[in-house]
Amino acid sequence: MLFTGYKAVIPIERLQGSESTDTLSLTSMARSAAQFLRGHSWCVDIRRGSLDIGWEGIVAVFLFEIDPAQAEIDSSMWVIVGDLPAAYICNDNPNGASALNAYVKGMQRWIDAVRVGGDVSELMPMNTAPTREHADQLQSRLDFIRNELLPSHESDIVDCD
Repeated sequence: MLFTGYKAVIPIERLQGSESTDTLSLTSMARSAAQFLRGHSWCVDIRRGSLDIGWEGIVAVFLFEIDPAQAEIDSSMWVIVGDLPAAYICNDNPNGASALNAYVKGMQRWIDAVRVGGDVSELMPMNTAPTREHADQLQSRLDFIRNELLPSHESDIVDCD
């Protein structure tokens, strides 16, 4: 099920997945995104969250407003979760499609560095070992997002890199 929310963002508390048993339903993805944020010491609490864009069982992009632990931490940020590594993206992106595009580019840099044996310490943080196997698995998911999901939102994408 596809949700786009550029004009009608869906608050997390109003999400309903198609099946409660689906481990990657939008409601489960929202819980995973919130848990991911709460796992960082710079996130004291979550004030609110909403789904901007998502494909149930594949990937979802949420916008969260948080209480940051330090003044230099943004109080709002995008979180991407799904059948791929979770990540947060700064709120410079104006919508979920732009945030997902930034995610794809950041993860592609990680993949490219891993494939040449480069340093990944300054790249988008990943909670997985920088192995060729992980890079190849992630590449297939990014290719799907890049080729099948993002094209239908191309007019919404603002490149903030």
